[in-house]
Amino acid sequence: MVYNDNRSHAERIAADIACIADDTVRANLLGEYANLNDFDGFWLRPTQFPPDEVSQYYRDYQCDSDRDWAIWLIQTGRGWGKTKAAARWLHRRVRSGKARRIALVARTPKDYRETMIEGETGLLATADNDFRPRYISSHATVEWPNGATAICYSSAKPDSLRGPNFDTAWCDELASWYYLDDVWAMLSLCVRLGTDPRIVITTTPRPVALLKELGAAKTTVVTQGSTYENISNLAPQFIAAIQSRYEGTHLGAQEIEGRLLDEMPGALWKRAYFRHTFNGLPTVYDGDIAQLFVRLGVRKAAIGVDPSVTRDGNECGIVSVGIDSKNYIHVVADRSLRGSPQQWAIASLDLYDDSQADALVAEVNQGGELVRRNLEVEARSRKLLSLPYVAVSASRGKRTRAEPVVSLYEQGKVIHWRIDGVARNSLITLEDQLCAWQPSEDDDSPDRLDALVWAITYLAVDRRVPNGIDIGSATRKARAENSRITHRWKV
Repeated sequence: MVYNDNRSHAERIAADIACIADDTVRANLLGEYANLNDFDGFWLRPTQFPPDEVSQYYRDYQCDSDRDWAIWLIQTGRGWGKTKAAARWLHRRVRSGKARRIALVARTPKDYRETMIEGETGLLATADNDFRPRYISSHATVEWPNGATAICYSSAKPDSLRGPNFDTAWCDELASWYYLDDVWAMLSLCVRLGTDPRIVITTTPRPVALLKELGAAKTTVVTQGSTYENISNLAPQFIAAIQSRYEGTHLGAQEIEGRLLDEMPGALWKRAYFRHTFNGLPTVYDGDIAQLFVRLGVRKAAIGVDPSVTRDGNECGIVSVGIDSKNYIHVVADRSLRGSPQQWAIASLDLYDDSQADALVAEVNQGGELVRRNLEVEARSRKLLSLPYVAVSASRGKRTRAEPVVSLYEQGKVIHWRIDGVARNSLITLEDQLCAWQPSEDDDSPDRLDALVWAITYLAVDRRVPNGIDIGSATRKARAENSRITHRWKV
């Protein structure tokens, strides 16, 4: 059996110095080594290098150094040092000339600025003195002395990645991104310049399908590591805090050990609950929701909306659900978005039209009458005479509201559909959120989850009658005659 010493050169030297008996000599030597510059990874452990670079710095460390890779997935516990590992790798790649056009992608602008660039182990702090980049915040760019340029992107704006091309990318905390699948799809097409385009991903693992897919890909090398590997560089208060919260728990395997859990312990939804077949056939359709509902014999449909009342707030959950004559529930579309109240009102009414729905069910805990008014303005612009509308308030706990819906999933009464020709399940982000939500750990439930729960509750649990936003005549016949919608279900 081969023993690999994963300590950095600095940690090995410190251990040797600690063995010196003379206190004065030991203190002087420790002071001298602590002031050494971070030359070529003096402070980095072997696992903080990609496999093909380890032997340049640690000849005694054995790994699969011949592995050819396009993605380096650093999937570790908190405090492991993944930010520093990625920053130093990027500096080396820029200095070598392999990285000229770089994408830096984080969850929000605050994250790329405060973690990837200006953080304690970000690009500015880890740069060599003779090769220090400058951050131009007004342009959201980082420029190195040799002309290499990094452009910063937020996961809240997938379309901003449409057009540019790169030879290198660094993706931070990928598992927490907004619009994860859309942003990754855009980015993976953009990183194509040069003969050796590469991507590094730094993230604490979460049970999202994309991480599993990337980890299993032949062109990906995965580094998994524990918080305890970096314990000598972490504050005792930090170690005590994570131990008291996570030590000995299943969640600790994710947050401390960096292991990717397929499902979160304590989550109400399990992946086994998701049905992707119906009547013995795959649940695939051509994208025409109204025609699908006709084919399924859907007797009632609803759009669940969990609004965001500010432009820069959380996502607005927008989900289309129908119930058929045998009380099977069909979840067919998730058009949740992060945008202004006007944008989510437009998206909600678009899905309402496409689904030819019987009601729009919206939570009004945040926004109250503003939610109703926002939908009414958009309905007026479409010349609708009436909008069947159910305003719901969260008077019970989130777990209490969700449990009846989870029971329907367990009974096999809820069916998930995807659009034919789309490589990935179009409900995958919703399914990831359902499996990741732990009522005991998370004070807030995700917005897509809330929209789904409200729609299914209205169709199969509560069955209340829509109040209606009256914009002239409130009759269903008048509404149908004065819009492009033709309803096909009996109320």
